[in-house]
Amino acid sequence: MPAFLTTLRDTANVRLACSQAGITRQAAYQRKQDDADFAAAWEEAHEESIDTLEAVARSRAIASSDLLVIFLLKSHRREVYGDKVEVTNQPNRLVIDEETVPCADDPKAHPTVPKAN
Repeated sequence: MPAFLTTLRDTANVRLACSQAGITRQAAYQRKQDDADFAAAWEEAHEESIDTLEAVARSRAIASSDLLVIFLLKSHRREVYGDKVEVTNQPNRLVIDEETVPCADDPKAHPTVPKAN
């Protein structure tokens, strides 16, 4: 399926790659599931398409877009330029930047207050 992989690499579009190769999407995905070598080639073609997209974004960022520069810096140097909020999920707890917040479904989060007489 060289036409499929070439088009996938050039466009990152499975539908268009199938059209160029003269196959259905179902056939492409079935082969990906059944053939480990083809699945690896598919992933490589997809990664190459993303590399091309990153190169285009970088060129545009340098030429004219502060917003693209910000996104590229955040993606490539997350520890320096990324958002500083880290959210993790623990049973009945939500941890945001090392501060534990009780979840609504945690009975300890909203203790029952006895009614006054």
